[in-house]
Amino acid sequence: MGHTFFAYQYGMVDVERVVQRVLDFLEKEDMIRRQDKLLIATQFGERVSMLYIDPLSAVVIRDGIKSIATGGPTALSLLHLICHTPDMRLLYLRQNDYSDIELFYLDHGDELLTHIPDSHREPEKFEVLLAELKTAQMVQMWMDEVREDDIHEQFGVGAGDIRRTADTAEWLLYAAHELASLFKARLALTPLRKLHERVRHGV
Repeated sequence: MGHTFFAYQYGMVDVERVVQRVLDFLEKEDMIRRQDKLLIATQFGERVSMLYIDPLSAVVIRDGIKSIATGGPTALSLLHLICHTPDMRLLYLRQNDYSDIELFYLDHGDELLTHIPDSHREPEKFEVLLAELKTAQMVQMWMDEVREDDIHEQFGVGAGDIRRTADTAEWLLYAAHELASLFKARLALTPLRKLHERVRHGV
């Protein structure tokens, strides 16, 4: 690490601080464990590395699937969960989107598996939540076989954006299924497998 360009720019003190912060996070989230001077990957850490997702995405997904209550998740629950990860590029909120998305949130907020920020005390975080819901809505419409022109008209995105978002959703749903299997989150396994196939084929 001392021979990286980052170290050349900022010096070893900053490098050590960044590396230590990362290691502390990975250890706290049970992705690595220390054995004397060795750092050893846990099963969770190995799986996250093989899935090639952001460790923070893995934590979001793990915590979300572990919070699933009896009755199982809805499609929106799981679509929003993957949209809540840093690996998903969110759709931009236009001025005329807010009222519709806020109404959608009021109808479906109780399905979400993540922390819901207070719209008055944390307005910026709440706006991100609305962007996540908009992105999840678009993936849902893709799965429901809505015409591309109609998706474009409602969300203001082109065919390339639709395909990119669907591809990312497919990847993250596969990763979520693998993590659900690792943590034996049985209520999530079948819904995630079905969603993955639906997003993959747009059906």
